Amino acid sequence: MVKVIARQNEGIETLIRRYRRARAKSGLSAELRKREAFVKPGERKRMKHAEALRRRERSRHRARHGANRT
Repeated sequence: MVKVIARQNEGIETLIRRYRRARAKSGLSAELRKREAFVKPGERKRMKHAEALRRRERSRHRARHGANRT
């Protein structure tokens, strides 16, 4: 559960922005989305493999083209 305590003289917009940022950082929304529907073990394995391939390609691309490119 994400809790955000209002600071003195803090506007509601700032408070909401801090709450959304804290919720995103905690991964709560992603976890809820992931648990919405049952995923078969085989499908979960395929998804995990596809994610690993994406990560590998991304790191290969960054290594080839420079990670700190501006």
